[in-house]
Amino acid sequence: MTLTVMSTAGDLLWKSPLVVAIFAAAAAAFGNAFVIRENARSERDLEDQKAQSARILQAIKTGDPKASSVNLRFLVTAGLVTDSNLVKGLHRFSNETPTNRFPALPPASGAARFVSKFEGTRLKPYTDSGGLEVIGADHVITSREHRTGTLMIDGKAVSYRDGITQAQSDALLDQDLAPVRKQIHAAVTVPLTDNQEAALTSFAYNVGMQPVMRHMVKPLNAGDYDVVPRVMRGYVLDARRKVVPGLVKRREAEIALWNKQ
Repeated sequence: MTLTVMSTAGDLLWKSPLVVAIFAAAAAAFGNAFVIRENARSERDLEDQKAQSARILQAIKTGDPKASSVNLRFLVTAGLVTDSNLVKGLHRFSNETPTNRFPALPPASGAARFVSKFEGTRLKPYTDSGGLEVIGADHVITSREHRTGTLMIDGKAVSYRDGITQAQSDALLDQDLAPVRKQIHAAVTVPLTDNQEAALTSFAYNVGMQPVMRHMVKPLNAGDYDVVPRVMRGYVLDARRKVVPGLVKRREAEIALWNKQ
């Protein structure tokens, strides 16, 4: 006796080349979607890790070993660094590394030399065009310094009324540039070369941090390095809105330094 099996409509449907092709395409699409989703997740993880690494770099740029240590601990406890490998590394570094070996800011001598070329250096106090008592590379003498007759340079009281040395003037300019550099490091999250940092420091020291914060920081942090020269060229006017040749020369020198490899 021969048993004949009749194919059902469902059997025929599954054997249809068209149906097989449709399901194969659907499976491939599902696979592609999975890969895309995993790639997107990997990209997000990578960007998050880069952001956490940038926070760590900012934390150690204080120039103060103890402050760096405190900043690093804060990043972990505040949940601003969550990557397990980074957290382990920070704990190990904090426990095994003496605080006096934390990375610090490089000296500002490069920026100071550049700035002093434009500010000029006078080793004895004088009154500038704005009626302010200044010394060195445009250091404005404070009321306390005027009252005591001394400047605090590298932690030491230095009498200035009879003049200061060139080395003391350079150290004083380094001190005056330090707060500017710290503000730049706190605001700018993209890498800067030493030349770019010196150019931006010179610009901010001359015109203030407001133009940097208002017009440069956001596009620069987004990767638009050309925004710095564009903004710099706009700051060449005096209070009467007239072009100052000396400022034009300074801006072009800062731009050339910014673009220098």
